[in-house]
Amino acid sequence: MCNLKSVSINEKEQLFLDGEEITNVTAYRLESSAGEPAKLVVEMLVNVNQVGSGLQR
Repeated sequence: MCNLKSVSINEKEQLFLDGEEITNVTAYRLESSAGEPAKLVVEMLVNVNQVGSGLQR
């Protein structure tokens, strides 16, 4: 299995991945099933510099 990040959500509903705050979040959904890793879906505001052929993974 891959190296998963740890998520925490405080009382102000700020999200943190491995202790690092995720900023500009407009909505999120956390789905969890017993015995399996949870799934975090995040909507956030971002600037788009480039889309398409210039991106490499």
